[in-house]
Amino acid sequence: MTILTLVRNFVPAHEQVERGDWDVAEVAKNEYDLEDKVVGTVAVGRIGERVLRRLKPFDCKELLYFDYQPLSPEKEKEIGCRRVMDLEEMVSQCDVVTINCPLHEKTRGLFNKELISKMKKGKYFRSVAIADSKEKKMYNQLTFLQAHGSSTLPAAPS
Repeated sequence: MTILTLVRNFVPAHEQVERGDWDVAEVAKNEYDLEDKVVGTVAVGRIGERVLRRLKPFDCKELLYFDYQPLSPEKEKEIGCRRVMDLEEMVSQCDVVTINCPLHEKTRGLFNKELISKMKKGKYFRSVAIADSKEKKMYNQLTFLQAHGSSTLPAAPS
C-alpha cells in the first residue's frame, strides 16, 4: 500500500540500505503510524471504498471521503467513514489524502497547487488517479508535503 510506504518512510530507509548505511534515527524521525491520523479519499468507487476498508484496522482518527455519490449510511457505519461535501475542507483536515478517481474532463486539474496548498504542511499525498504528464510534474514539485506517492497512468488501462 503506497500510503504505508509513505508514512513509514520506506523509500529513504531502502535508499540508505542500498548505500550500505543504516541510520535508524534518521529514518525514524520522519516515520509515522496511521493511528490517530485523519485520512481522506477523493472518490469512493470500487477502489476508494476498498482503500477505506483496508485503512479501518489501522485505527485512524477519522476516515473521510469526498464524492458526488454518497455511500449508504449502512456502508459508512460499517467502514467508519464520513462524507465531506467540500473538497477544500476535507484536504485541510487530512494528514493523508488519496485520490482514487479517473482522469476525465471533470477531474482534470482538480488537484492543483492551490487546492494542495490547503493541506496541512508536512503531510502526505497519494494519487492512484489517471493523470497527465503536466499533473505528474506538478506533484513532483510540491515541496511543502512530507512525501507523495503516485501510481498514475497517462490513460486508463483497457
